[in-house]
Amino acid sequence: MRLLALAALLVACDDAGLAKRSVQPGPVAAPTLAADQALDFGHVIVGRTSTLTLHLTASGGTVTLAPPVIDGAGQRAFSTPNEALSIDGDATIAVTFAPHRLGKLSAALDFDGRVRVALSGEGVDACGPKVQRFTTPTEAPPKLDVLFVIDDSPSMTIGQAAIRQQISLFVQRLATQGLDYRMAVVTTSMNVDRGAGTLVVAADQKLKIAEGPSAVQDFQKILERVTTGGSDTELGLLAMIVALTPPDRTVSYNVASGVSASYQGLGKRDPAFWRDDARLAVIIVSDENDGGSNFGSTSSEDLRAPAAYAADLLALKPHPGANLRVVAIVDPGSSSKGCGISAASAGAPRYHAFMTALGPTIGSTFDYCSNFGTTMSVAGSFVAVPACHFLLQEAVGDPPPADVALCNAATCLPPADFVLLPPTAAEPNGSVEILRGCPSPGESVELRYTACTL
Repeated sequence: MRLLALAALLVACDDAGLAKRSVQPGPVAAPTLAADQALDFGHVIVGRTSTLTLHLTASGGTVTLAPPVIDGAGQRAFSTPNEALSIDGDATIAVTFAPHRLGKLSAALDFDGRVRVALSGEGVDACGPKVQRFTTPTEAPPKLDVLFVIDDSPSMTIGQAAIRQQISLFVQRLATQGLDYRMAVVTTSMNVDRGAGTLVVAADQKLKIAEGPSAVQDFQKILERVTTGGSDTELGLLAMIVALTPPDRTVSYNVASGVSASYQGLGKRDPAFWRDDARLAVIIVSDENDGGSNFGSTSSEDLRAPAAYAADLLALKPHPGANLRVVAIVDPGSSSKGCGISAASAGAPRYHAFMTALGPTIGSTFDYCSNFGTTMSVAGSFVAVPACHFLLQEAVGDPPPADVALCNAATCLPPADFVLLPPTAAEPNGSVEILRGCPSPGESVELRYTACTL
């Protein structure tokens, strides 16, 4: 009997232990709330409003909130709907900034102490200072393609000899800027059968592009083939455009005589010379007028206006103010002969008109009768100095403000050293070009001006 009683007692105790060890359901986790950490409204004109959207997310169930509270020193400038919230998943609310004074304002948006969102903004005047900052990209040495357009008529003995003797001074200026450059030559003769407007080939019948460490020597080989046995009808502007125009594009011209019958009116751009990502420089050297006769004369060989050739050249490069430079080494006279060694009986008015159409930023004219060494050195500096093109982050206005300035940390550029270009379809805010000297890679510059927001 005692054994049976003890067994019953043990069974009862074991049942009690099992009851104590049974798993009880735990408390359910409360839903959580998350939101954007901050809203920055930036600059807003005093008296106007700006509205941003705040994103909130409830996880683990529905979150019920009292109307949010705005507190802080700048609370007067911020507002949001005074409504209780019930959020299940993602939700948004509108927050408005209406600055009542100039200066920076800040506050915080509080949701029942569970989430706080920092609010900030700055009240600005309708008219005030503006700054746009740009940084020069760090890249490989800038590229420059240089085309010499050389008169090869019988009177060019002195000029051609001077080029051969002084070309090293020109190249030294390119090397000083650390340029990746190449050079080629086209003559002013357009009456050469099958050769009109093509680049001159060196004496070995292979080389027609001079570049790299042997550029000067290679260019001398090309110049050996430029003689004084060419045409008396110097069609320099036409030859230039033909040499730079793609072969699938028609070249417009109106020449009474002096063009080879085999020329089909298409461009003859050499892909070994032209680089789409390079700046372009054209150096024209002639002791006579373009077209071989007086400007304005009905007997002119080339009846197309010089300004039309200028327009053709400008269209070959995007942003020509930064990517194109032209040098004309010609007789200084625009209506009469200007120097003794020139063969231009009435000056070189067509070349002068062409350069005027390009404008002083792109074109620079030198006296054919001056010291060629100095001319080639200065011309090299003119085409070698790099230019920069930056897209504007916001439109400056047309016309631009009178006080617009482009500055680095030390100084501001003269107005002639930069230009603001108007908006285009590709650049809706417009752009700015630094015309004479690009900042060092990685250097920052600022466009400063006063603007009024309407």
